[in-house]
Amino acid sequence: MRNLSVAFVFLLLTSPLFAFAQSEKQRALPPHEDIPSPTTCGNRVVEPGEHCNNCPTDVVCIEGEVCINNKCTLQQPSNNFRVILIGIGTLFATLAIVFFSWRHRNHEIGLSNPPLPADQRAVSFIKDKLSRGVTRDEITATLLKKGWTKKQVSRAFEEATQ
Repeated sequence: MRNLSVAFVFLLLTSPLFAFAQSEKQRALPPHEDIPSPTTCGNRVVEPGEHCNNCPTDVVCIEGEVCINNKCTLQQPSNNFRVILIGIGTLFATLAIVFFSWRHRNHEIGLSNPPLPADQRAVSFIKDKLSRGVTRDEITATLLKKGWTKKQVSRAFEEATQ
């Protein structure tokens, strides 16, 4: 708002000087010469030298056109669909690579690891208790109470009974 009032005051102060300069120009020209009128932007008339960049009120681009290089040109549709499609494809490819490498790594670890020493302790415990006549259910309950998992207990039983 301040800039607008400064511009208004500037115009008020300089307009008499401009009018005086114009009157001096008109006196200097011979009376028979045609004086070309300057183009006036905003009069809703397209005059020479006006284009959509310097006078958008007179030169209006129609719907679907954009002013580029002082000419109204048809706006090209963006390729957002292609970019989104490439992004989704890249995301799925990355997820597939991560999943299969993780799965392959876990599969190799499962095949290559020998039974843990803790499993060997459970196997020797099971063999000892079976030789003393303790039932499988009692041995399982004892191992589960000590913190062994069902999977570890069943694997230890498989090794002990072989």
